[in-house]
Amino acid sequence: MEENSLINEYSPSLTEFGKYPSTILNADVLKVGHHGSDNSATQYFLNYVRPSISVISVGINNRNGHPTENTLSRLEQAGSDIYRTDVHGTIKICVNDNGSLTVVGQKSSTPWIDENLLSSQQRNDLSSY
Repeated sequence: MEENSLINEYSPSLTEFGKYPSTILNADVLKVGHHGSDNSATQYFLNYVRPSISVISVGINNRNGHPTENTLSRLEQAGSDIYRTDVHGTIKICVNDNGSLTVVGQKSSTPWIDENLLSSQQRNDLSSY
């Protein structure tokens, strides 16, 4: 499994039993593998990554039942905010000037606009909101 390979390569040992070292695997955002299948985002992997935001790319009513309840439960227990394309539509994550993150889904009440497609005047107009 790829998650275990990443752990073995970048975090080969625990400092103490049950305590996970700070590693380069830490992430603010995790794109959950394999559409949130039961084998993705294992508890062991989440102990290293500790994502505050998890994004799951998954189709509506897919025949595999992804994401699974087990995966969603692990992400919730890890304290990660979960965003899913079947629920939220296209997901946009913005890094604010202060380094904080803002997540906006295409299906949210806030309209999602790709500002790169707007003219400079339109972008200026948006900044007044």
